[in-house]
Amino acid sequence: EAYLSFLVGDRKPVALPAGAEVLGREEDFFAHPETYLAGPSRAVEADLTRRAISRREFVSAHLDTPGLPAGHGFVRKNLDDGTAYGVYDWSDEIRFVLLDTTNLDGHFDGSLGDRQLRWLEEQLAEVHSSYLSDDGRLVSTANRDRLVVLASHHGPASLTNLRCEAYGLEEDHPRCTADQVTGVLERFPNVVLWLSGHRHVNDVVLRKGSPDGSPGFWDVATAALADWPCQARLVELLANPDGTLSILCTMLDHHGPAEPVSPDGAGAVEWLASLHRELAANVPGAGAGSYFEGSLVDRNVELVLPAPSWLG
Repeated sequence: EAYLSFLVGDRKPVALPAGAEVLGREEDFFAHPETYLAGPSRAVEADLTRRAISRREFVSAHLDTPGLPAGHGFVRKNLDDGTAYGVYDWSDEIRFVLLDTTNLDGHFDGSLGDRQLRWLEEQLAEVHSSYLSDDGRLVSTANRDRLVVLASHHGPASLTNLRCEAYGLEEDHPRCTADQVTGVLERFPNVVLWLSGHRHVNDVVLRKGSPDGSPGFWDVATAALADWPCQARLVELLANPDGTLSILCTMLDHHGPAEPVSPDGAGAVEWLASLHRELAANVPGAGAGSYFEGSLVDRNVELVLPAPSWLG
C-alpha cells in the first residue's frame, strides 16, 4: 500500500534516498520498492486514476477497443478466468498463441505459471495430427495441422523469474522457466516461430528441437519502436516448393524525415517522428552505435526450416 500511494500521490521521487543502492539488493527492491522511493522528490498533481491495474482490467481495455482480431487476441473467458493468454487461428494454416509471461509477484524478467504451461500444451495438441507425449511416445490424433507462432513480451532468453511471494498477486504457481517451456515446444513439430521483445534488442536465434520431435523453431526478438534504431519488424511466412519454410524478417523505418522539420501545421507529426529518432540515437550507451540494432543476421533475414510434410 505504501508503494501504491506513490502512484496516486502528489510527490514524484527523482532520486534514491541517501546511501540507497539497488545493485546487489534487487530482491529487497522487488519486495519493498517503496523504501527506494523515499528520497528527494518534486511536487506533481495527485491523481487517483494513476494506479496499477489488474490483469482483468488490462484484458477488458483490449476487449473494449476496436481493431482486428476482435479483442486483440483476448476473449470474454479471459475476464472470467483472470488470465491474459489466448489463441487466434489465422485461416486454416496458422495458429497464433499469445502468452502471458508476467509474474505478478515481481521482477522484470518473466516466466509461465504451471497452469498456463498445461494450457499451452493443450493448444498445441489441438493443431497437431501427431506429436510426442511427455514420456517420448508418438501420439496420433484426428486434429487438423496448423503452423504455430508464439508471441509474448518475454522470450526464452528472459524466462528466468521464479519469484513466489506469500502475499503476492500471482495466482499461477509454480513458475516455469525457459527450459520447461522449450521442453514442451520440442515435442510439437508445427511450432516454427516465437516473437518477443523485453530485452530492447534485435536478436535472432535458432532454438534446436529434439531428434524425434520438432526440428526446432526461430526465436526472434525485436527492439521497441522507442529504442534506437526506431524500427518495426515485418514477418512473413512462405512455403517453398523445395519442401522448406521461409520466415522473412524485414526491418521497417517510419516515415519521419532524417532532419527535423517545422512543428507547425501539417509537419507536426513528421517533426515528432524525426525528433524521436534523434533522441533515441543520442541515448548514452543505447543509441546509435550500440548493440540494440543487432548484427546483420538479426535484421533483414530469411530464416529457413524444414516444412512440415502436411504443408504441401
